[in-house]
Amino acid sequence: MPLQPLDRPLTVSSALVDGVYEVLLDAIVSGELAPGEVVKESEVGTVLGVSRTPVREAFRRLAEIDLLRIAVNRGSRVTELDPVHLAEVAQVLAELSGLAARLALPRLTDQDTAWIQDLSEHQLRAALSDGAEEYRLYGIEFLDLLVDRAGNHVLARTAASLRPHVHRLLTLHNDRLPHLELAEDLAGMATAVREDDAELLQATVRAYYRLTVEHLLDAGRAGGHLSLLA
Repeated sequence: MPLQPLDRPLTVSSALVDGVYEVLLDAIVSGELAPGEVVKESEVGTVLGVSRTPVREAFRRLAEIDLLRIAVNRGSRVTELDPVHLAEVAQVLAELSGLAARLALPRLTDQDTAWIQDLSEHQLRAALSDGAEEYRLYGIEFLDLLVDRAGNHVLARTAASLRPHVHRLLTLHNDRLPHLELAEDLAGMATAVREDDAELLQATVRAYYRLTVEHLLDAGRAGGHLSLLA
């Protein structure tokens, strides 16, 4: 069990279930809990210093977004990386991202626009210098901003349920992405923001996230992860 004990005990007042959920979510997304790994409520509770009740609820929430497969009395398992499921995730996330971009555009502040431009330039510099580690979360950070500014709670909840699946793939295969190509795509998105072109922004954002996951799936297959991406 690679989970690390918390710095302080979680209490009801510190959103106990949310805390356990976030710890487990981070462990799954980072790969500390690997695809197919057995995770037991009792072990998680012992490591985190909490009872099984909040752990059980956190397990249920992870199962709802397909990151955990619950098996009573046999230990639950971290969901395998299924390319068919991930392709479907990519399709839905791309459409949601495009919609978020269209809704967010009139709500973006001057500070947001400047941040997007800086992000685009930073990603391009990282791609040109082969700074894959720096690059990794840029697209996710941009999506988070768009979803937040869109102001649609249903969209936000749905995007939050899909985002970890893409993040897991990034953890495995970030170094195999065509960073320069994606940096150029993000530059196009930044241009659409500057020009206040909602139609162009929606189209470029949709294409960016669809292609990113397609590249990650291709990288998974080429990288010999067929046991995970069969």
